[in-house]
Amino acid sequence: MLLGRKTDPAQDECLKKLEDISESTNTIERKIMKIEQELEGIEKVLSLCSKYTYNVQASTCVS
Repeated sequence: MLLGRKTDPAQDECLKKLEDISESTNTIERKIMKIEQELEGIEKVLSLCSKYTYNVQASTCVS
């Protein structure tokens, strides 16, 4: 904004909405990253489980 220049209320409102959308987008991106990290962890566990079969009766891991 230039000094001494009056701002347009409609433009200010649009800029505020854009700022809110940007903040919401950043929040969503952080949540998606967290979910992706959790999924990677689950995939690692499932990968280990697929390599071994757990024998409940003998309480041992069998290849």
